[in-house]
Amino acid sequence: TCSLDGLTKCFDLESFSLISIFEGMGSLRCLGSGGVDCSEGQQSMLLAGSSSGDLFVYDIRTSRCVMTYKGHQDAILCIQGRDSKVWTGGDDCTVRQWDLRENRQEHVYTGLSDGVKAISVGAGQDKVTVASMDRSVYVWPVWERAKHGLSGGGGQFDDNNERLACLA
Repeated sequence: TCSLDGLTKCFDLESFSLISIFEGMGSLRCLGSGGVDCSEGQQSMLLAGSSSGDLFVYDIRTSRCVMTYKGHQDAILCIQGRDSKVWTGGDDCTVRQWDLRENRQEHVYTGLSDGVKAISVGAGQDKVTVASMDRSVYVWPVWERAKHGLSGGGGQFDDNNERLACLA
């Protein structure tokens, strides 16, 4: 769980017992985890998006922050991780792609007119699908330096009458 008070708590879902508490992240808006692999030997990562726009990467086993990424100009609202890549969606109307092995921001997806509500990048997929708070869905190719050079293209689909809450 995460909250605006900056505390993140990890629970064992079988016993409902508290496993650990992560502190010092500031006001948090979203969490991510799963198949994120920063480097050899560090495969259990917790990703936390802050109200200030920082992305924190914590090693779950040690409860230590292993990296902080700066880039968003406003709150990070959603996180999606796959392999060593992480996508963050912000209230600053951008999606940012990070490479955790290279410790750098790889690409900024722009063109949204409102904050990002959800991001989906499935295993084996080559598309980034983004739901915006303006009820639009954006689809971009996953940015790769070898394919796209310094910028990636994208398309927008705007056929939604209601606000989107999540992508699966």
